[in-house]
Amino acid sequence: MPYDYTQDGAASYMRDQHSFEAWLFINHLALQMLYAIIGALAEKGLTDKYSFEDVMALLKHVRTNRINSERMQTIITRHTAILCQELGIELEEPTKIKGLV
Repeated sequence: MPYDYTQDGAASYMRDQHSFEAWLFINHLALQMLYAIIGALAEKGLTDKYSFEDVMALLKHVRTNRINSERMQTIITRHTAILCQELGIELEEPTKIKGLV
């Protein structure tokens, strides 16, 4: 019989079967994102230069702000701009971000 994590309280955030299935689904999506990024790095020949953690560390600060009902991209670092250029991620128009996915 498989171990039932929802019954013992070891994972307090998983109160029922639905929570557990949602947790599994979110992890599935996260893995798909991870492999898409790793695949894009491999396709461009950048695996010796960047890791998944590097990409996440650089891209997590890319944001847009709404100013007077208009979206404006925040300032990004030179390293982030270089990574985006190498991966083919276009950040010029925040409403149409293209790239990895």
